[in-house]
Amino acid sequence: MLDCIVIGAGPGGLVTTKELLEQGVNEVVCLEQTENLGGVFANTYDNLVLTSSCTYSMFSDFWMGDGQQHRFWTKQEALDYWKRYAKHFGVFDKIRFNRSRYLATTTVQRRKSN
Repeated sequence: MLDCIVIGAGPGGLVTTKELLEQGVNEVVCLEQTENLGGVFANTYDNLVLTSSCTYSMFSDFWMGDGQQHRFWTKQEALDYWKRYAKHFGVFDKIRFNRSRYLATTTVQRRKSN
């Protein structure tokens, strides 16, 4: 039985899943309706450039200090970073892709905590 289900493998879902794992919630799954992680960014136009610099786009626990922190990431650079983050923290294995049907038809039951 799962302890927690995280909806969406965008930046917020990745961080949430990572934090749950670090707190000992091992029976967690992250459901993503598409075939890629990245949330809304994954389905935008290919020439997208983030409006925040790398410094503000990176997560504080996964700093990629390559000397170019003042650049603005392209869509692909952001997606690559999030994928490295997910793999580094063991989140990638918890993601279940192409789960839109599951999200629309599954009921959730709340379990009482002790």
